[in-house]
Amino acid sequence: MDFLNNLSKKDQFVILISAIVTGASIVLSKFGVFGGLGSATVLLIVPLLAYVIGRSYQYGFAVYLTLQIAIVAISGYGSYNTLSYEKAHPIDPLPTFETQPVVIEKSNYVKLWDVSNKLNESCPLKIDTLTILDSTSVDSIPLTFQYHFTILSNRSKLNIGFLNQYFKKQGQKVLSSGKMSSMTIFHPIFKYHYKDQQHLDITTIVITPKEYEGITTK
Repeated sequence: MDFLNNLSKKDQFVILISAIVTGASIVLSKFGVFGGLGSATVLLIVPLLAYVIGRSYQYGFAVYLTLQIAIVAISGYGSYNTLSYEKAHPIDPLPTFETQPVVIEKSNYVKLWDVSNKLNESCPLKIDTLTILDSTSVDSIPLTFQYHFTILSNRSKLNIGFLNQYFKKQGQKVLSSGKMSSMTIFHPIFKYHYKDQQHLDITTIVITPKEYEGITTK
């Protein structure tokens, strides 16, 4: 404070004006041509030096005030132009785009899965006097449609070799007849799992697309 008290009234006035103009320049620099605190500091130093150098001359103080007025005017004009441009060109921070509804086609796996679910609604299903369809299922890799059957007999009483040949032949005949084209169109592997009434595995018949496609049945 002693330093300020030792200054002349004119010097004290210069410091006050410099502080005010610097603060105003910092605020205006947010919108105008002067970017940031560094530029605002220059706005203080340049006219202050002009005053210090020219204070011994008759027009030193007048030059200082002229520079300060010019600085405020430039900052204000820059701020006005910036705000006017932003008002005329608003920026949407979250641009939106028109999109067409996306139609996703069901995969072959899902289509067969739908068939399996539909069949399972009727299970257990009696096929004949000895055979019951318990359920169906679908595997995706490789695409496989599976039937799970129960034979109403004991495994020990069955001729498994004969059953393997019979089930394989019947399966190929049905698959190539066109009656199951809604499923064979997807070229899955078909598996037929058989268990006896004690839930013991009897056999599993596997029929690949090569074994049922292109076969002519009579």
